[in-house]
Amino acid sequence: MLTLTLEVFGQKHYLNISDDPKGIGALSCQFVEDAAKEITQWPQRDRMYIHLALHAAMQFYQSLNASEDRARQLDLHITKLCGMIDQNLEYSRTVLDQ
Repeated sequence: MLTLTLEVFGQKHYLNISDDPKGIGALSCQFVEDAAKEITQWPQRDRMYIHLALHAAMQFYQSLNASEDRARQLDLHITKLCGMIDQNLEYSRTVLDQ
């Protein structure tokens, strides 16, 4: 288990990443869903910077793991997670604008 600490505007957020024993070593779909739910509870200004933090974490993860498949799998999950965050931000903006 890897705990990713994201610090945004001085506030720390923690996300747990399971390193799949089958060798995927990437974010599981369940993690993506759990993280998306957790992130939607964060202050909106924090969520708006999460893409940068996630992609920085992904690059760090890639530097630790030479496997291209694992890096590609992680990238797909992070892209999915960012998409979920985008949907939530868009929904938040729509509700706030009304």
